[in-house]
Amino acid sequence: MFDAYLDAWGLVPDGEPIHTHTSDLLPVRRSGMAAMLKIARNEEEQRGNRLMAWWNGNGAARVLAHLDGAVLLERAHGGSLVNLSMTGRGR
Repeated sequence: MFDAYLDAWGLVPDGEPIHTHTSDLLPVRRSGMAAMLKIARNEEEQRGNRLMAWWNGNGAARVLAHLDGAVLLERAHGGSLVNLSMTGRGR
């Protein structure tokens, strides 16, 4: 499932896959930088991926690459996204 994007974007797995009811995610590294590969499994998530790419990091995680239903996102550091947002440390 992830292999085509790992090859296309030069990614190296950096953790265990995460499966939700809408997406499959894999922590990865690209040229040493931590990122998250997300493959959406439904149309609503795919639209969300396209919207995040359009926002270009303004108020959301920066999209490093996108293709079809997949996006490569910058990976959050310093705890959960909820905690980062609540403490003002998010973007």
